Amino acid sequence: MIFADTDGYFIVMNTQVKNLPRAQVELTIEISPEEYDPFLKKAAIAISENVKIAGFRPGKATYDVIKKQVGEEKIWEEALDAAIRKTLVQAMKENNIETVGSPKIEVLKLAAQNPIIYKATLNLLPRIENVSFDGISVRKKVVGLDEKKLQKQVHELQKMRGKEILVKRGAKMGDKVELDLTISIDRISIEGGNAKKLPIYLGENKFVPGFEDNLVGLKAGDSKEFPLTFPKNYHQKNVAGRLADCAVTISEVYEIQLPELNDAFAKDLQFKDFKDLEGHMKETLLLEARDAEEKRAEDEMVNALIEKNKFSDIPDILINSESKSMLSEMEQSVANQGISFDDYLSHLKKTKDQLLLEFTPSASKRIKGAILFREISKAHGITVAEEELGAALKNLEDQYHNNSEALNAIKKPEYKSYLHNILSSQKIMKFLKEKIVK
Repeated sequence: MIFADTDGYFIVMNTQVKNLPRAQVELTIEISPEEYDPFLKKAAIAISENVKIAGFRPGKATYDVIKKQVGEEKIWEEALDAAIRKTLVQAMKENNIETVGSPKIEVLKLAAQNPIIYKATLNLLPRIENVSFDGISVRKKVVGLDEKKLQKQVHELQKMRGKEILVKRGAKMGDKVELDLTISIDRISIEGGNAKKLPIYLGENKFVPGFEDNLVGLKAGDSKEFPLTFPKNYHQKNVAGRLADCAVTISEVYEIQLPELNDAFAKDLQFKDFKDLEGHMKETLLLEARDAEEKRAEDEMVNALIEKNKFSDIPDILINSESKSMLSEMEQSVANQGISFDDYLSHLKKTKDQLLLEFTPSASKRIKGAILFREISKAHGITVAEEELGAALKNLEDQYHNNSEALNAIKKPEYKSYLHNILSSQKIMKFLKEKIVK
């Protein structure tokens, strides 16, 4: 194959292509001594700029003089990297190969006056042959106000403004109790089953079903032992569905005096009156419900598209990279809650490597979603204009004009690239929703 090189000479390469398992391809490329000659000349000049050669200024010695000074093998070795870079790119173009990650290069033959032969192992960028929307339809659900959520939020506000009055009577529903707790199975304490001065609000049912009922009537200083069966769907799989022994000692019992739900209560929270407060809460809950439904419909749509379309194999390097990104996201989320990630792993009884392995299916799905969006963008000409990107950056700069740290981050090239990807994804999502979501 003949390629016109940008430096004015031609390269005629002998390339053999071998498909490998797990989304890899192997190129074996041979460069003749004649094709290698321009690279040798450039390499010689580069060498002469760093080697003192009597009678010549740096970079001005002739090829024969440089060869005599440093040896021909040295020039051939120096020329190799540039020759591989150029010929590999050309071979990839010739064979319509798109890759991800760095290639693995193995030089098979490098000897002066002989053909150069090297082998490149490449990770193939996954593809979809033809993106199809046929038969895919997603229907958004009608969203209404969840009255139970509203009442729960109102109660939470009441509780935040409530007064805790220490009492000497037996506990009843609506009270707060502090207790020492031990939960064991077969006389062995379960993980997280020991606590001191644990606060429990009776009637909120935030603990294992039946637990709070056993506390009713107990007063400060009372102890009680009772059996408790964990739900079959309990999040700690090692105790789910099992019978446990509970032992509690009550430290304190508090009666919660809740403020009356009236205009004074609302004004204390910076609202005009109670109707204004309730209206604000309703609006917030509706917005959250609509956003949640929008996200659910988007997820259903993307999942359907992934199922509908056929993807080429995904190379391990991409899955490993995405799994590590997911692990980093989890670490950041845990850190934001003020929890040590090592403690978090200890609680899960898992290692980072085990989590990475568990992330593999989700990582594969996320990669397929990214490939899907990339192909749709190409097929339908969905792009982000420089003006759009500039306007979005300007908006962010205006928003954070008093935050120098945020401004510095926004002005970095990598943030511009990140924002471009966000805007592109939004446009592609809008395009898809117009076609699929009803």
